[in-house]
Amino acid sequence: MALIIHGRITKVSVDRLRKGQMLRDETLKGFGARRQAGPVVYFLQKRVHGKIRWITIGTHGAPWTAETARKRAEQLIGDIAGGGDPAEAKRQERARATVAEASALFLAHHGPKLKPRTREEYERLFRAQGYKRTEDWYSVLTHELGHWSGAEKRLNRDLRNRFGDEAYAMEELVALSGRSGRGLSGQSQATRVFS
Repeated sequence: MALIIHGRITKVSVDRLRKGQMLRDETLKGFGARRQAGPVVYFLQKRVHGKIRWITIGTHGAPWTAETARKRAEQLIGDIAGGGDPAEAKRQERARATVAEASALFLAHHGPKLKPRTREEYERLFRAQGYKRTEDWYSVLTHELGHWSGAEKRLNRDLRNRFGDEAYAMEELVALSGRSGRGLSGQSQATRVFS
């Protein structure tokens, strides 16, 4: 059983924790730091929907300092007070499709309908970008789909030597308007088009 110490969680108090010790904050109920076998870990212990939950905030060190962990604990307490369940949100985040899975699903569903060159371009796009968030992938996808309206004049257009001309700029603006508004910023895309 861990030795429980009560006091204010600061960098100094966290650095003093030894193996098997837990520090519970006096001012923010449920917030604490503990050292088990390895490094110090910040946590929040709160009752959520009738059950006591231990929510790990993060390991002491970059980016988690005593103050950043305290701010995160305050956010979590606010979420819980509003009826949220941080543990459930974390489970749902893990269950969401990764970019690689979403890319594979897209190609499996739409790939057979695409022209060979278009399919090659999508495969290249999925490999080259290295998206860290699914939202970024969907943002680029909706941008690219914004170029495709199904109109014959758009499907059969000659795209040679068009980068940087006014018509291309207008097409990029139309494609930007098709974006979902999440993920990569439209401003950086617009800057790329007009520079």
